[in-house]
Amino acid sequence: MENIPEYPALIIASSLVGVVVVPLNTMLKKADLSYIITQLDSRFIIFNETIKGIPYGQLLKNDLLKNTIGREERTGE
Repeated sequence: MENIPEYPALIIASSLVGVVVVPLNTMLKKADLSYIITQLDSRFIIFNETIKGIPYGQLLKNDLLKNTIGREERTGE
């Protein structure tokens, strides 16, 4: 996430309810992000739609999350 006031509040609120926060480097390549997201076994992903004008939300929704959801359906996980 970008350096915004909501970020520390999100981290604190997450820890209060027992959520493990795993920040991801948005400068990673698509294959690396896909691998990390797949290995996380996460139920929720919170992200900014754009970071410095780059539409990371679209990348996540269209490419990475679709592949992860498809993998779960195929393997029955």
